[in-house]
Amino acid sequence: MGLDQYGWACDHPITKDDYKADDYERDGNFQWRKHAKLHEFMIEIAQKNGTLRNSEDFNCDPLELSLEDILNLRTRVKEESLPESEGGMFWGHQFQDEQVTYYKDGDVTFCDWAEQQIKKGRHVYYDCWW
Repeated sequence: MGLDQYGWACDHPITKDDYKADDYERDGNFQWRKHAKLHEFMIEIAQKNGTLRNSEDFNCDPLELSLEDILNLRTRVKEESLPESEGGMFWGHQFQDEQVTYYKDGDVTFCDWAEQQIKKGRHVYYDCWW
């Protein structure tokens, strides 16, 4: 058990109501495991854009990322300034600083890929499951 996280893209927008992970052709094989600070960053985006009432609503709920979100994420990853996570059940918040170091190169690669996808007119998503 734990926080499993995914980054992916598809050709059309997806809403929470019609989302079923197996129903969509998804590109991108970005996966993280217990990257609590990345998850906290995504929670902040969802709260800012009004799609999240509380962190429990975020489980198995795709979050579309804008180009602004991706650029901000890249900056925060490079500066190692992702937000602290107080954690959730099995999120790995006990070793969140180590995960930032472990995933740093992959996070930048995800941002580069996601920026290209958005510029092609595709929709980039983050989702998670715990």
